Amino acid sequence: MLGGRRHHGRLLAIAVLLTTVIVLPATASAARSAPRPDRDASVKQIKLAAQASTTRYWTTQKMAAATPLDSSHNAAVATQTPTFASGPPPGTSTAAPFDGVPTVGTFFFTDRKRNHSCSASVVKSPTRNIVLTAAHCAYTKKGGYKTNIVYVPGYHDGQRPYGTYAVKAITVAKGWKENADISLDFAFMAVAPDPETGRRVQDVTGGNRLGINLGYDHTIEAIGYPSKTDRPVQCTTRSFAAPIPSQLQFNCNPFPGGTSGGPLLSHYDPDSGSGIVIGVIGGYQEGGSFDWTSYSPYFDEQILKLFIHAETDQLVPEANLTQWWLRRRT
Repeated sequence: MLGGRRHHGRLLAIAVLLTTVIVLPATASAARSAPRPDRDASVKQIKLAAQASTTRYWTTQKMAAATPLDSSHNAAVATQTPTFASGPPPGTSTAAPFDGVPTVGTFFFTDRKRNHSCSASVVKSPTRNIVLTAAHCAYTKKGGYKTNIVYVPGYHDGQRPYGTYAVKAITVAKGWKENADISLDFAFMAVAPDPETGRRVQDVTGGNRLGINLGYDHTIEAIGYPSKTDRPVQCTTRSFAAPIPSQLQFNCNPFPGGTSGGPLLSHYDPDSGSGIVIGVIGGYQEGGSFDWTSYSPYFDEQILKLFIHAETDQLVPEANLTQWWLRRRT
């Protein structure tokens, strides 16, 4: 009986903490038929020894030589959107390079014996160690889960101003793993503390709140690490509903290969470099086949369930907290 009360108390404490890091619309109602997390998510755990060797593996030289996973776009896919083939639409915003912000960075990994990179960002969470990116940067059917994964927040010009964090767990939706469902092209990674300082990433960089079902139309700050520079780019623009179901779209030039996984931030605060993350570059065409238009899967209950799974898997893996927490939102 005492153990049951303690277990329920842990669930309650976690649920209360989750309400402080997730943003939902005031009129939102929770999904009433949320599947169990263990049916919806696939988790790859990385052993401590592998985490340590990964941190040693990534020298400054290897990071500089890593190529973006999506540095060359698929020409066959690009022909599916001839409307944009002639150039950016009128009024397209312009991306500009900058020195970066603490909450956004690069994660480096090995895929089929080649070193690559994608963009990622820190999401506020009770465990203070969750990073969000595109699922196609973390897992593909052909290559499986990526290996040698580290996250470097604020990376620019070969510098690691906020430390290096080995990934200890990767969580993707089973619909992505099994079917490459573009509406599920997002992934969460739990990262270990920085080996030099022992600090958790969110304690060092801060984080973005996760926005759920907030609609398509927003003023956003899009941030990512393109293939043509060692510095990130940022762009203030508008997001809107794409002509593809469950996809956001924004126009900004250039946002080339390498920016996959970068966050779309509403309510952006330039002083802290943080906001509410409502999307990641990915989804349709793995984020877009032209440098001037990009996509993101729409953030609804599916990403909420995945986030809760990634968080609670570290704390109470036996608990069906997704169902329990969502019922509290009704």
